Amino acid sequence: GVIPSIYGAAAIDSRWRVGLAVTVPFALKTEYDRDWVGRYHGVQSEVTAINVNPVVAFNPVSWLSVAGGVQMQHMHARLTNAVDFALISGAAPAGNLDGFADLDGNDFAFGFNLGMIAEPVEGTRLGIAYRSSVDHTLDGDIDFDIPAPLAGSAIEAAFTDADADADFKTPASLTFGAAHDITDDITIMGGATWTQWSNFDELRVKMENGLPDNVTEEEWDDQWYLAAGAAWRVTDRLTLRAGVAYDQKALDTKYRTPRIPDNDRYWLSAGATFEPMENISISAGYTHIFIDDSRVRLEAGDPGNATRGNLAARYDSDIDIIAISGSLHF
Repeated sequence: GVIPSIYGAAAIDSRWRVGLAVTVPFALKTEYDRDWVGRYHGVQSEVTAINVNPVVAFNPVSWLSVAGGVQMQHMHARLTNAVDFALISGAAPAGNLDGFADLDGNDFAFGFNLGMIAEPVEGTRLGIAYRSSVDHTLDGDIDFDIPAPLAGSAIEAAFTDADADADFKTPASLTFGAAHDITDDITIMGGATWTQWSNFDELRVKMENGLPDNVTEEEWDDQWYLAAGAAWRVTDRLTLRAGVAYDQKALDTKYRTPRIPDNDRYWLSAGATFEPMENISISAGYTHIFIDDSRVRLEAGDPGNATRGNLAARYDSDIDIIAISGSLHF
């Protein structure tokens, strides 16, 4: 998929600046065949957050800049899965009378962010940034596809299409960064980000048709992202970059689901910036992400899994990212 973003900044005077960023801080999509073995745990999962972030920055002294902004965030989520109506109704052997559930919801909510960059000595820059969590209540609807043999039954009457909502709190994060100019042309950089995923303990869907809440136990952990890299200004117009990163997993095997079969990630990146004109720059980068093999072990006895059944799976995956950007200075 393609994830766009746009940034802009302008100086009010020598000390004050304003900026605007439109980004996608959260984007997730997994999709399986509708008849795959784990269909009762998930078929399609899609979560997208679009952030509009106006920012104001101030330089109280020449070597220090502080900034603050407002996050205006729209979130959309769609979750689908098969429903084992054979098990629920007892009308057929389990797995032989499937229906389908489709949940779709949206919300708009607010958060904030703060940041600071200091250059205590010439050529060495230190930064810290905090991004708050955003509390969402995704309002939407859930639609059920009932198999034909159950038409007119009490099961069909119970599983009616209805309004539904689910609470989701995005994680707060705290980022530390440093950069040092070894020479006029070579800069080394490092950073660390702590993300508060521990506030994601369950996914609970509340339906207004009388059915019990649909609950998936999550129990995520806080995680760290560590990165290091370097930039080399080859000429006045060309800069090369490279870096590595470690992205810690946020969940253990017990709570891993096919919707997010994630694990520890290792990033390897390279890129370049070319300036064809004094006020124009074009950047391109490539990242390959190695992901440790992931295992899913879910049991029917786990909370919320009584009608989903057992699932054991192994995931072998990696990710490729290509980034292209342009910058225009007025």
